[in-house]
Parts: sequence; C-alpha cells; structure tokens
Amino acid sequence: MERSSVGGSVLVVGVVALCAAGYLFMRRDVVVEVEHAPAAPASSAPAQPTAQAADPLPQQKAEPVSTGFIVFPDGSRKPPLNGVKNPAKLAWGSEPFSPIVRTENHNGVDWYRHADGSYTTTQMKWRSDLGRDDAVTLCIHPKSPAPVDLGDLDTAAGVGKK
Repeated sequence: MERSSVGGSVLVVGVVALCAAGYLFMRRDVVVEVEHAPAAPASSAPAQPTAQAADPLPQQKAEPVSTGFIVFPDGSRKPPLNGVKNPAKLAWGSEPFSPIVRTENHNGVDWYRHADGSYTTTQMKWRSDLGRDDAVTLCIHPKSPAPVDLGDLDTAAGVGKK
C-alpha cells in the first residue's frame, strides 16, 4: 500500500467520523411533544384530594425546531441548502463563529464555506426510527491532522517483518 493512499484513507475516515459526531451532537436536543388527553369537565361536586406523583423532570419550554432558515451563532440567517424547507437547529460548537464566504458543491451536495474553512449544510436523511426523511444540519470544522507514524502501520500490516 502506498503511503499517500494510507494518508487519504485516514483523512476519509476522519471526515466520516466528524460527520457522524456532528449528526449525533445535533440530534441530542430533539424535543418530543406529547399530546395530553383533554381535561375532564368541571363538576359541581367538591373535588376529592388525590395523591399525585412528583414530576421528576422540570418542565422545559419547547423552542420551535425551525424558522425556515439556518440561524448562525452571530444571529445571521441563511436559507437551507439541498432542497430542505425547515432545517434542524445548527450546533456550531465551541469554536468562534466564522462568516460564510461562498457556497460550494461537493459530489452533488451544496455546502456553505466559512472564512476559517468550516463547512455547514442541510440535507434530508432517512430516519428509520421515524419512518421518514428528516432534516439534518451538519457543521464540520477544520482540525490539524494528528501525526501518524507510518512505521506503526507497516508493522501492524506485517510489512518489513520476516
């Protein structure tokens, strides 16, 4: 195996891992709404006291999932890409926000390119748990690749040993 193809493979695996991590991080705040049964009509008889279980989780005010735009950390809004109508919330991360400089297309997928080299996009992806396509918003930040000792790879593959 050539060294350049090993480096390319490591890069591809890294990008795939970043995409998966971004997707999982983004989906961590999905709000599930529960429809409650209508309240019983009030009667003229006095209500009997009943024991109620304490609510173990505090009630949280649900935020709207989408505004029809991607909302960036600086408050700017851009239309979603790739035919998405209502994008999922953007999870930018802890990196400082970097403004969008252009739109790029890679293998048929449109991406916003940011000044620091970050990319963001929206896509519809099949969710087997929902039984339908669902909007996802991805954000990928550039990182310096970790140094790889190719000698370790050769040793693991049995190259150079007799």
